[in-house]
Amino acid sequence: MRQPGTVVPRRLVRLAPWDMAAFALGLFLVIAAVMRPAHTLVAEALGAGTGAGDLLQLAGVATVLANATNNLPTYLALEPFAAEPARAAALLVAVNVGPVVLIWGSLANLLWRDRCRVRGLEVSSRRFALEGLLVMPTAVAAGVLAVALAVAAR
Repeated sequence: MRQPGTVVPRRLVRLAPWDMAAFALGLFLVIAAVMRPAHTLVAEALGAGTGAGDLLQLAGVATVLANATNNLPTYLALEPFAAEPARAAALLVAVNVGPVVLIWGSLANLLWRDRCRVRGLEVSSRRFALEGLLVMPTAVAAGVLAVALAVAAR
């Protein structure tokens, strides 16, 4: 007889969200394939500076891409364009706070919705998007402006 709290590897394997892992892997592959030919276009869209406007531009593009695809592959695709610490911080704000409009924008969103469904709570993608649109612009802008203020204060 097993002790309470004993870890059973087969049970852990069954509990893993394999469908979401496959989805995320597919997104990484798509982003990698798209980024190669679009490198110059992406660089122009992201800008290059560290002023407040430049950081907001970077965050805006990253937020849109994270919502359209997913935050993890978006971060990896855009990280080379955010070499300076301020740009990296703005990118992190965008890909972590921004993807709250489309349910697939973040694996956390997908896991959250899955757990809600398991417990009998259905949240529509439309409602999720509408409520996300209410908070996302202010949250991303506030985070990025905090980064810009920290840079200006140095």
